[in-house]
Amino acid sequence: MSPKPTILLLHGAWNKPANYKPYITALETAGFEVHCPHLPTCRDTLKTFSDDVACVREVLDSLVQAGKKVMVIMHSYGGCVGSDALQEYSFPESNPNSSGGGVVHLLYMCAYMLRPGVSAWDLVERTGLDAVWPQYFDDWADGTSFPRYPDLWFYGGMEKETVDALIPRLARFPLQAIREKIRGDPWRRLPVTYARTEKDYALPKSFQDIMLDEAVEDGVKLRVEVYDTSHSVFLIQTEEMVRLAVEAAADERNPI
Repeated sequence: MSPKPTILLLHGAWNKPANYKPYITALETAGFEVHCPHLPTCRDTLKTFSDDVACVREVLDSLVQAGKKVMVIMHSYGGCVGSDALQEYSFPESNPNSSGGGVVHLLYMCAYMLRPGVSAWDLVERTGLDAVWPQYFDDWADGTSFPRYPDLWFYGGMEKETVDALIPRLARFPLQAIREKIRGDPWRRLPVTYARTEKDYALPKSFQDIMLDEAVEDGVKLRVEVYDTSHSVFLIQTEEMVRLAVEAAADERNPI
């Protein structure tokens, strides 16, 4: 049996790796090596989408140069960052000096999987949700934003005690980052698994369906698994998300 790929986990906007710790620990217990870089826009509001992409590429480049086969798990906004950062890292098409490393599978957890030339905000406008944005978000003059109801937005259905511990770890986020147009499309070339969430406020089912339908229109063969949860599926159904990662790691579509 081939060794498990290394996991590169890309967290969502307003978040920090600390909020993914239970999932990271469960993945490590299942035998995975996991890397979850803290995206710059979620720790410094002056940082940009390009800074997030550069951060991920730096980590990914070190893994690929070390000969690691990598499965990238993306949550929410992490899908935007991943789409740009993963260009040219597909296995076995990576740089010939990569010592045999490269990305072998993409796992999107209720994440943005956009066509090039489209931003996450474009999808907000396309569905008309920009009209109700002020009801759900506080926006500041410095360009940052924070959800008024993070318990509903991120953690619907979870225990209040758990939610109360998670919310203080969230951070204001620069909206310009989700207005940046995506340039990459690694999902057109690599095996994709998508975890769709049915009770999601942060990335509504309607958003996810649009992206999945467009991928199918583009001829992409997807494995889609449906979960009756809100946005933080990795916390609500941790065991199921670990199982999905194990299955994605062993997917027969993965390049060898």
